[in-house]
Amino acid sequence: MKPYREGKTFTIRIELEATFPDEYEGDDDGGEWLRRWSREVRPEVVRAVLAALAGGGPRYRVTPQSRGKSADDEVEIGVRFEPG
Repeated sequence: MKPYREGKTFTIRIELEATFPDEYEGDDDGGEWLRRWSREVRPEVVRAVLAALAGGGPRYRVTPQSRGKSADDEVEIGVRFEPG
């Protein structure tokens, strides 16, 4: 007999946007604002989410997962509750 399973998806979605002055010619900075996000902010966001999930206690197993999308566009994390 298969074990009973329940599931739920919870999404944290971050929409990035930059606004430039009227005289900006588009891509003048070569996308530096986005590279800075990817280099400095994104890793901290991922670490904070993983730490919060891991802080749920030993009954939660947290594993990064991949569904084939680029890690630049999506981070998927599996969380399994193991009742004691």
